[in-house]
Amino acid sequence: MSVSITILVVDDDRGVAKSLFLHLNHAGYDVLIAHSYEQACKRIDENPIDLVISDLKIGTRSGIEVISYARQEQKESDVIIITAYGDMETAIEAMKLGARDYLIKPLNIDELLMKVGTIAERKSLSRSVELLRRQMDDPSAGIFFGEGKQMKEVHKLVQQVANTDATVLLEGESGTGKNVYGRYIHSLSERRDGPFVIVNTAALPENIIESELFGHRKGAFTGAIDNRRGLFEQAAGGTILLDEISEMPLISQPKLLHVLEQGQVRRVGDDREIALDCRVLIATNRNLQQQIANGEFRQDLYYRIAVLSIYLPPLRERAKDIEPLSRHFLAKHGVAMRRQVEAIDPEAIEILQSYSYPGNIRELDNIIQRAIILCEGDTILPQYLPIHLTEDQPAISKTAAQPANGRLGSIEDMEVEHIRQVLRRSNGNIQQAAKTLGIARSSLWRKMKKYGIKA
Repeated sequence: MSVSITILVVDDDRGVAKSLFLHLNHAGYDVLIAHSYEQACKRIDENPIDLVISDLKIGTRSGIEVISYARQEQKESDVIIITAYGDMETAIEAMKLGARDYLIKPLNIDELLMKVGTIAERKSLSRSVELLRRQMDDPSAGIFFGEGKQMKEVHKLVQQVANTDATVLLEGESGTGKNVYGRYIHSLSERRDGPFVIVNTAALPENIIESELFGHRKGAFTGAIDNRRGLFEQAAGGTILLDEISEMPLISQPKLLHVLEQGQVRRVGDDREIALDCRVLIATNRNLQQQIANGEFRQDLYYRIAVLSIYLPPLRERAKDIEPLSRHFLAKHGVAMRRQVEAIDPEAIEILQSYSYPGNIRELDNIIQRAIILCEGDTILPQYLPIHLTEDQPAISKTAAQPANGRLGSIEDMEVEHIRQVLRRSNGNIQQAAKTLGIARSSLWRKMKKYGIKA
């Protein structure tokens, strides 16, 4: 299967244009046609174009003009010029202006497909690098299920759903590993060779969230200086994970529902629907049912995303997993940091097991990394652990057992208490607290405002 790119064929000879369309379309590419300079400019204005294949002569206009317009309007577009042997000097001039390559008439279709394939692979690599940069904040690329009954059930559900295209809702407190398990589901699926795109919905400003997710057309709004693919399109052939879905504005939720139901996306400012080919995973650290009752989340969207729900329990409910998890992180980070730290002292294990972990697995991961850095031998001793693990333990346990509003058991209650605890430990430093919680600073501000929490 060819790498997905959009190609614009520009030729005033309708027979040649049709032939190129059929060959390129058969090879798996999305192909548009223009028979004049004006039509070419219109196609470029209306669509993100990866590659322009243009005859050097288009009626009374020149293919060089097409190159100039394409490079001006869509800087990422490549151009292949089709030229007669006698026009080689002009073809060389076109290369200087930014054309990627040229072909001499009569066309050799195999040569054309080879050149297009090379460009498509290069663009695919470039997109993969861009997506990789988005994924670098993932705290763990590994997976760890544990031995408890709850996690064995999680493992069973993951195995059952991984090789389908069903939408999965991953629920659990911040730091329980929702992104990691989402990546694991992707790695087990038939889409494993495609991109895995994580979108932190809460980190997207409300005024551009639709542009980021669905893309936009040039001129759709102030600052839209180019056509742009959204993250759903960038996930083509792979999986997209929408994290913190509870933070999506109500006004944007119907558009997400439409995308999920129809399997099509409409870029902002465009009137065309584009078919999607990606698996959708959803993650939330809040009780969506409670949000529905509060009028903060659409019920129809909830039923669409909750095809299968997987609840990831907090670390305080997984006491028997703390020791093997600690050793898992020790092995992982010890190698990465080039430190020969091979063991954890039994007394240090007891301290780790007695703590409530408001930051869950992410917090334990950070604790072990810190201990490896401070460790002066080959064993992590109690003195290398943060002092609050022992000093704050009684207060934390009591607070966790008695939420401020008097209700027990809800994810929202525990989230409020966790935020307060982390803010206390960071002495009110919002940036530090957000880093500990593993969320964006803006997301923490919104949560503090919503719950009436003061730094």
